[in-house]
Amino acid sequence: MPAVDNVGATTTGTSLVGANCQNQFAGPAGSIIIPTSLPANAYFTQNAVLTITNLTSGYPTECRFILYGASPNGASLYSPCPTGYNTGAGQITVGGLATVTGGAFPNIEFNYTREILPAQLATIFNNAGSVLNVGYWETWNDFQNLSDIGGNFPGVSQVKLKVYYNYVPATIDWYTAPTGGASIFNTIPFNPLTTPGSGITNSNTPGTTTFYAACSGAPTCRVPVDLNINPTPDAFQDTLYACEFAPSSNGAVFDLTTINSNVSGGNGAASVDYYFDDALVTQIVNATNDTSSTNFIYSKVYYPSTGCYSSDSVLGGEYLT
Repeated sequence: MPAVDNVGATTTGTSLVGANCQNQFAGPAGSIIIPTSLPANAYFTQNAVLTITNLTSGYPTECRFILYGASPNGASLYSPCPTGYNTGAGQITVGGLATVTGGAFPNIEFNYTREILPAQLATIFNNAGSVLNVGYWETWNDFQNLSDIGGNFPGVSQVKLKVYYNYVPATIDWYTAPTGGASIFNTIPFNPLTTPGSGITNSNTPGTTTFYAACSGAPTCRVPVDLNINPTPDAFQDTLYACEFAPSSNGAVFDLTTINSNVSGGNGAASVDYYFDDALVTQIVNATNDTSSTNFIYSKVYYPSTGCYSSDSVLGGEYLT
């Protein structure tokens, strides 16, 4: 850097038309070897950020940078650049300046930054070990075969590609504190109830306990993971009687909701459903008008927010009239 811009693309004082033309005639501005250090099965969750620092130019919003492999076109063009002219395309940062109008102005220091898409990152890292080139071109060819940018001012120009990715490591160290201490477990899955030193020996006490997970070999980078133990409501057996409309008709009508408070122990936060079977598979949907005349039905007392529940039986009977 500086790179000669748009060699062979246009004559002096003409704009470039078409993304393929612009990217194809980029001048080389730097290169590195694509790293192979990403973990196995890593996948990209958001855009990466390409930043080039310590640049100067009289036309900073005309400067564009691309990423490519063997050549700046075709399949080797990993990340082409936005093509707008003097509109801030490419997310140029010039001390807050995003748009330049009225032609040239004195050289100023600026940093270039833009985002690289996850699909483009996947293509780049699929070629790990090969060369990754940084290319440069301009949206207006002010000076044929000359560059609008200057490098290494006020410090050394640097090209950085910040990448975000997720992956599931083969092993995870689990801690009881955000910093310090020794790992209490090192594998997946982690069961605090059976792990010595977790502080939890059973699941009978409601509450939230925070553990901290870290990739093996990186104990200073820990992620909090909450274990929530939700309370389970109690269920109580109850008896309900109703009279038949006609003797021996099995015609009694039960309003099961009248015993909701009894079977839930007066728990106002709990809901109550009724079922024909102990496995709680077949629900009685007409709980206010049940005519099943079943000797036993079954209650389910539960918290709607968590689904935690208990069950018991309800004895139903009929009085002859």
